[in-house]
Amino acid sequence: MKKKLAIILLSLCMSIPVFAAQKNSKQEELDRKNEQARMVTIQTLGRLTNLINQYYMQNNQLPANINIFNGGYGAGPIVDGWGHPIVYQNNGFSFKVISLGADGKRNSEFGAGSGFYDMDIVYP
Repeated sequence: MKKKLAIILLSLCMSIPVFAAQKNSKQEELDRKNEQARMVTIQTLGRLTNLINQYYMQNNQLPANINIFNGGYGAGPIVDGWGHPIVYQNNGFSFKVISLGADGKRNSEFGAGSGFYDMDIVYP
């Protein structure tokens, strides 16, 4: 009986590091994918900012909609690296292009329940 209990305890102790390694591996893969999406998003927001500034220089006004840079109004929304639509705010004098991050929700601050990749990315 004691021998069986010892074998069971030993096998449990040996399986815990394997489980932890699998969990870390999955988290590392998720972090890698999120970092790639973040880099794509930063590039997309930078390109949009340049296109909006060029449009302003040529037309002396900000574009009403950023979809003109994506083949027109019927082409669908411009998306970030996570596949969420880019938010465009234009008050007539200034503008912002915003990615809502990995979760696709408004998170202006890093706080409870939000992770680094969930934070909004705002340009300029």
